[in-house]
Amino acid sequence: MIAAAGSGKISAVTIIPGYDDRKLWRLPPRPVTDRWGGETYRTLWQEAIAAAPDYVLITSWNEWHEGSELEASVEYGSRILDTTASFSREFLTQQR
Repeated sequence: MIAAAGSGKISAVTIIPGYDDRKLWRLPPRPVTDRWGGETYRTLWQEAIAAAPDYVLITSWNEWHEGSELEASVEYGSRILDTTASFSREFLTQQR
């Protein structure tokens, strides 16, 4: 996938922790990406690292009502932040 960018091009992969706008005013269909207890985020990180991009972009505005938050919470504790730190280190190590 990243190889398609070609020589001398910059590549980036975007990942999300989850997303659910069913509580927003938008009309259906409403996009939903279930967090599956953090598994969605872990899997997207693994796939992003495997693709060997120049950058990994985390799409989150810490919008609690959309389920895209990374911040520590009652539901997940610091699990999402810990996952971010762990995979970020792995990605940076791969870049060397």
